[in-house]
Amino acid sequence: MSQQQRNNYLKLVAVIVDVAMLVIWKYIKEKILGPDSFETFLNKEKHKLVHIYETSQCCQCMKEHISRERLISRKHLLLLYKLEKGNQSHDHRKYYRGTLTQICICEYSAKENIDIRVLDITLANFVIQICGKHEQGIHVWIEKIKVVRNKIFRLSDIQEITDKN
Repeated sequence: MSQQQRNNYLKLVAVIVDVAMLVIWKYIKEKILGPDSFETFLNKEKHKLVHIYETSQCCQCMKEHISRERLISRKHLLLLYKLEKGNQSHDHRKYYRGTLTQICICEYSAKENIDIRVLDITLANFVIQICGKHEQGIHVWIEKIKVVRNKIFRLSDIQEITDKN
């Protein structure tokens, strides 16, 4: 990779990592969090957000449809929440014929003094999709950012970035 190609790549990374994330964090702070701290928000929205990882019905589910698809990794979930096994209620866990059919999410709580800057594009996207007010155009906006991010990082794999890319 030539020096110019490397510089082009680093400029693209800076745009997506710095500028785009600053815009996304500001949007979430102003349009989704409101006056709440990020920690308070995460605790209020725990049920929705934990279910982007947990696919089983939980102790707080009330006739809600739960996606049976795991959308984030456990590592992503644990960026936002800590597990406190002492808070888990064993009667919240339900089994049918030896198979776990209901989990307990009481053990999850937002990390203390968590900052919104822990959100990457993937997590920010789910916060906006699941907890946002579904403003017109927001889905397109965040999707474009994800596409550009993916394209930039794919380009790094082929080690060839020109002014035309």
